[in-house]
Amino acid sequence: MYAGQKSIRAGIEDFMCPFTDFVLTCGPNESKYHMGTMAIDVRGEEQGVRYAYYAPATVKCITTYPESGQAMWQTINNVRCSNGYIGKVTFMTVHDDTLNAYPGMIVEQGNQLGNMGTKGNATGVHCHIECSQSDDTSWYQNDYGNYMFNYEVDPEDVFFMDDTNIIWGYGNWKYLKDVPVQDPITPNVERDTKKDQIEVKVPNLRVRTAPNLSAEILGYASIGFYNYYETQNNDDYTWYRISNNQWIASNEEWTEVYPADKYIKLKVLEEKDGYVLVDLGKVYIKN
Repeated sequence: MYAGQKSIRAGIEDFMCPFTDFVLTCGPNESKYHMGTMAIDVRGEEQGVRYAYYAPATVKCITTYPESGQAMWQTINNVRCSNGYIGKVTFMTVHDDTLNAYPGMIVEQGNQLGNMGTKGNATGVHCHIECSQSDDTSWYQNDYGNYMFNYEVDPEDVFFMDDTNIIWGYGNWKYLKDVPVQDPITPNVERDTKKDQIEVKVPNLRVRTAPNLSAEILGYASIGFYNYYETQNNDDYTWYRISNNQWIASNEEWTEVYPADKYIKLKVLEEKDGYVLVDLGKVYIKN
């Protein structure tokens, strides 16, 4: 992407590649510093130049590690990724010698996020970046001694590469045209005992166009409650329709179902001599 670039379709920001020029120097699970992770290292066109990189979407700084020029960022709103995921993205940028981020800082899509650098454990000027398609900010050391997120994904499943000059970088990179805009995934709602609802308990539950595993994936439902309007059994799952042509599969591991409370609350008009007079509202009697 270039400075100031924005991409919003159907009210949702697209998660753009934050680099203008792209030279991949180390990919996921490569070298001892990336083992067990989906991290990549990227430099610019010329070696040794501290190129700027930009906010791929509107993001908020969660925490910083100044000793390594490192900042954790999370999208303010749900965003669209190159694999069709719609939800929060949390990511880490590392090695910025000029780091000026602070927790709570908000950077609009297209504004400068940082600079490539060498701060911390780095060989040559670059930006180390790794992404999680979730709002989980857990940052832990894996069995190889490298830090990573839960729910990490390869950046090729996150970045749209429009207006990024790929000088060197293997991968199945995608562009905006590769992910046509669908009707947005219905947002989650507040808990309401008067409505049929299903709770999604995992961050990336697939939403399909029909109640079967071969149907097209529209996007992903985030953690929270959704109203449902219809159920069907298919492919060993019970499917719940959360909006028009939007279905999620349910099992006890990732969902919990809350049928509406069917009891009717009656208005008491009078209590006398052991009897209660109530208002039934409109009552219809069928012959």
